[in-house]
Amino acid sequence: MVIEKEPVQAFLIAMTHVRDALGDFIRALYRRPEVKLARIYHPSAYVSSDFGVSVELKNGAVVDFWIELERKDPVWEMTDYVSRHDPDEDGSHTEADFPVKKIASAHELSAGILGAIEELRRKSVDDILFR
Repeated sequence: MVIEKEPVQAFLIAMTHVRDALGDFIRALYRRPEVKLARIYHPSAYVSSDFGVSVELKNGAVVDFWIELERKDPVWEMTDYVSRHDPDEDGSHTEADFPVKKIASAHELSAGILGAIEELRRKSVDDILFR
């Protein structure tokens, strides 16, 4: 099997922009006084089809800004959401849920993911998430 290098290189470069956007996002979250610790979960570091930013607050709660990808031939389906886990509760609950997006090809994944990161960033300015 011959793999053409140009499309693969273009995809990897595009995913660099995703990693950079997640880095910018986590730096913005660290500026919030309620944040104790934040972690990036990115596919280049963890082999997974879900990724995002997880934030531990000083009050012990955890807020996840998350993106999930699932291959459903012939498209990819992407969901993004914000969930919260409070230390006095079992499990987590959804704070914000965005519409499912259908992505037709791997070449469109980066742009779709960047759009989802931007949605999550816009939601992250909501102080109610950091209560």
